[in-house]
Amino acid sequence: MSDAENTSTNRAKPKLIDTFLQLDYRYKVGLVILLVVCGMGARSFATRDMLTTDNAIVQCDIIDVVAEVRGVIEAVKFKDDQQVSAEDIVIKLDSSQYAAELNRARASQELEVAKFTQASNEVELTRIEIDKQLLSAKTDVDSASAILKSTEASIEQAVQELESTKADLGYLKENYENISKLFAQQVTSRNEYTNAKRLYEAKEAMRAALESKIVQTRSQHKSQESKVEDAEKTYSALQESKKKLLENIQAKANEAKASMSFAQAEYDLARINLERTEIRAKRTGYISNRRTS
Repeated sequence: MSDAENTSTNRAKPKLIDTFLQLDYRYKVGLVILLVVCGMGARSFATRDMLTTDNAIVQCDIIDVVAEVRGVIEAVKFKDDQQVSAEDIVIKLDSSQYAAELNRARASQELEVAKFTQASNEVELTRIEIDKQLLSAKTDVDSASAILKSTEASIEQAVQELESTKADLGYLKENYENISKLFAQQVTSRNEYTNAKRLYEAKEAMRAALESKIVQTRSQHKSQESKVEDAEKTYSALQESKKKLLENIQAKANEAKASMSFAQAEYDLARINLERTEIRAKRTGYISNRRTS
């Protein structure tokens, strides 16, 4: 644009303003209203497809905040349209009843734990005691069996000695009888006769002693057989009683364990119910439409 044109435009603006100022005030008001109406119409046309509001929520998730346990409301910790964060306490119920129930459940749970511990210990102590009795009974069986074998060996040895003694005794008897005849005929000396008699009588005494020993040892053997039988019966009876006794005690321990588990479940429920007396916001947002009953 040339300098002449700029000068012409600058001169035109004061003329328009002067012209406007020289108009009657009614024309001025009308002209201003016309401009305002035209501006509003233009804006309305430009925003014809848009919705506007001073206070609106385009989209939201509505979540009810409700109590999960019954109780008397102790405190309301929010106001309508208040913003809260997740896990904030919004309502507090009277927790005295639930606290008392938790204490009762805790005492019951501790008692059942003690009973189960005692029952478990009793099972172990009973097993140890029965094992000791079994070991002692097995030792008795082994000891009685060893003595029985010893008497059997003694009998066998005594029988062998008796047979050998009888064999010697036959010779000594025959020798004694021959020397006795010769001594009667005064063919042999008294010393030889005395020696033959002494050897024969000693061997005869040994035979009698061995036969007595065999009889006595066989009697002991028979008695020892009864002891071995009794020891084995005692050992077998202990084994059978151990099985039954441990089954009974284990059954009591299992009952105690079940009672302990039930008491634990009651305690957990009481603890959860106590926690539920504090009603908390489930997520961050605005809380409103308060209705309590």
